[in-house]
Amino acid sequence: MALRKTHLGIDYEPLRGFIDGDPNDTRLPVDLDGIMERRGKFLAIEIKQPGERESRGQQIMLENLARVKEFTVIVVEVTGAKANTGATLCEAAKWKRVGIDKEFVPTTTTEVREFMKKWWEKASESKRS
Repeated sequence: MALRKTHLGIDYEPLRGFIDGDPNDTRLPVDLDGIMERRGKFLAIEIKQPGERESRGQQIMLENLARVKEFTVIVVEVTGAKANTGATLCEAAKWKRVGIDKEFVPTTTTEVREFMKKWWEKASESKRS
């Protein structure tokens, strides 16, 4: 039994039932596309293609991470992404700051970069945890 890398990430299906042996158990790991750390503060980033949404398990994970004071979590929907391709140049189109925004709102890559820069500067002022 091996984990498989797919165009969507890692296929965790072979781990099904790892908790109590039940093959119908739906509790499986979920992925996170990016994470940055600065002085004990974390910026978690999830990237989605147009129309793609988080699975329920991923949604729960992102919401719970956003409740941890050391974490900032954003989900960015990009344009230009194509399934089954390698690296593709993408442009941010919408985003949601988990725990702050209820719905996705329009954005640009420049705005996301500015947000990340401000996050980095604020985290740099923090004392190490």
